[in-house]
Amino acid sequence: MEYTDIAGRRVEVQAGQLTRVYFCGHCEQRDPAGYYHFWTMKNKEKKLRRGRCYHDKDPGWRFREMEGKAGYEEAWAEAQTAILVRPSSPEEVESWLNDTRHEGDAPCAQHGELNGQPIRIRRVDGHYIVEAMTPLENEDDRK
Repeated sequence: MEYTDIAGRRVEVQAGQLTRVYFCGHCEQRDPAGYYHFWTMKNKEKKLRRGRCYHDKDPGWRFREMEGKAGYEEAWAEAQTAILVRPSSPEEVESWLNDTRHEGDAPCAQHGELNGQPIRIRRVDGHYIVEAMTPLENEDDRK
């Protein structure tokens, strides 16, 4: 079993296929281009909080980063009672992308992997969606 630390507490990391999305770097200057993993934290009240973190950071990193930051007071309060961190589902990634707090980042989401399958991010009828790519589409994207 794997663990991470959040608010000085040992929190279980549920095993599973990573959810990762490539973001180009022209949206938010503070966020470099590259792959980001999506994690969902559950606290003792069973409240879920989604987070995106750099591909080379541990699963608790994003939630720890909320400590003391303006605008993250509620999220940090939830993180202090975290009991589990797990890979985010497709619906959770879509929810993150469509959250107005991420309107500066979401346009840079391009492609990635969800449960080991290639995906792309598209905007349809004003909403971002995560959709599976066919093997042929995946090959075309690599060219």
